[in-house]
Amino acid sequence: MFEIATSDLQLLENIINNIFDIAEGKRSTYEKVLCKDKKIEKLNDIVIHRLASMISTKKKDIHPIEEVTLSHNNESKLDKIGEIQNTYEDNQHSRLINNKHNAINEPYKEEKVESVPTNMLKNDFTSETDDDTYLMILKLSHNKYKIKSLLQNSAISDKLFLKLLKMYSWSNENFFENNDNRDVSAAIILRFYADIERHSHVKYSVQGFVRIIVQCKEPLLLDAIAYLEPLQKSFKSDAKDQNYSIITAIATHSLTSPSVLNMLVKKASSYVKTLIAMRTDCDDSMQKILYEDGDDIVTEALSHNENLDKKVVKLLLKNDLYAKNIAKHIRLNDEIFDMLIKKYSSQLARNYSISFDMQKKLFEINNEYTKIALASNKYIDNYSMVNLLFNGSQDINFDIFINRDITTKTDK
Repeated sequence: MFEIATSDLQLLENIINNIFDIAEGKRSTYEKVLCKDKKIEKLNDIVIHRLASMISTKKKDIHPIEEVTLSHNNESKLDKIGEIQNTYEDNQHSRLINNKHNAINEPYKEEKVESVPTNMLKNDFTSETDDDTYLMILKLSHNKYKIKSLLQNSAISDKLFLKLLKMYSWSNENFFENNDNRDVSAAIILRFYADIERHSHVKYSVQGFVRIIVQCKEPLLLDAIAYLEPLQKSFKSDAKDQNYSIITAIATHSLTSPSVLNMLVKKASSYVKTLIAMRTDCDDSMQKILYEDGDDIVTEALSHNENLDKKVVKLLLKNDLYAKNIAKHIRLNDEIFDMLIKKYSSQLARNYSISFDMQKKLFEINNEYTKIALASNKYIDNYSMVNLLFNGSQDINFDIFINRDITTKTDK
């Protein structure tokens, strides 16, 4: 799969660049390149000897040298250098390849070694090759098809796979819109879909992506999928878009990172923003962006968030509907409770985070609707429940009995 010279690609490039620079008069010396690969080292020595023979015609005995000085006005020598430049790859590389094949095939002809399945060789090669080496080679070559080939190699690590995925070009097309994209999409699904053997049909389906997101326990995978080009193009799309279900699955997953959520808050559709607005990990910076977005549906969703920032609370309280939602859903503290009790006591009475002291203050208001709301709150204290039983109406008592029955069944 890989030629022996691949790992020394940069060194080969240096040799060629040195020859070009000398030929163009940019420099007057050829500096020997230090090579680890013995075959590249041999090629390097050949280049040095050929250059030496061209510029030192008066000398009969030529020895390996570290530098070769060229005369800029020697046209014939430059022509010869150009000839080397154009032919060394075909001639010298062919010799190296032929020698390599002969050396490899000889032991098999003599039956000194056993044949090994290619998949075992692929696994061994992958396990012994450093991830950074792969990435360096691919960045130098900019070869989309080598990247695709590695992505389809099940022997590489998940870590390397995700790094390679960032380098793959989707050619401004969707996951399954062309053959290459389809193969890479299938490679993602085959690698991360649990129990894929029983559901192999989903490897060419958007539902395959949705399923691996639902199953996902690794935030890095969620991040990698979220930043894929086909999804980036679908952020503003509606439910008719085939990638819509992938984006909503990411927006609602508990392990989706803050960086991805921030990206969705800024770029996604109104519906996706409502999903994020109600997340408990929607932080104050996201809340501010969502509020300033000015979308009424998103803002109303934000008013249901139990972890609303105090500054956002004060902004939302200007709207009566939002204020009622806040009173019912926000995680209460004394400051917010005191801000809401005068106007929204019955909504506060339904809040699951209400403390015993808050319950007493609400009971003391002596408002029928507030008491009914307290009676239906399954998180009220037993002392408050007894007070309601002895001092409440028949409707309040009925709500308490229903609440107590539901609570008891839930506990069981």
